[in-house]
Amino acid sequence: MRNIAPFGLRMPDELRDAITERAKRNGRSMNSEIVQILQDAIDDANRDEENGKLKAQVLDNRKELPESYQEVLASFDERVAQLTEEATKKAMIQAGLELSLKIEEISKKKPT
Repeated sequence: MRNIAPFGLRMPDELRDAITERAKRNGRSMNSEIVQILQDAIDDANRDEENGKLKAQVLDNRKELPESYQEVLASFDERVAQLTEEATKKAMIQAGLELSLKIEEISKKKPT
């Protein structure tokens, strides 16, 4: 076992319960689950930063292309944005329907 100093952490009971459940689902200890959550958050932040750098580099490289290529790429970008917006709306509608069904299901149950 590694020599890692313990780190005390206070958290609300609801959060502790959620982490405990998540740890059980993932077959990890609560400590390992918290470490994994933190590592995932750091990895996501690093990935977002790297993606931002790559996007800036691509946009800079585009400036060197002939005007006709830039127009085609701009049109492509607009279409991708449009499709993304449509997909997001559909996903939100689906999530809303699922939530409505779940609320209806819960409301039909008798309180115990």
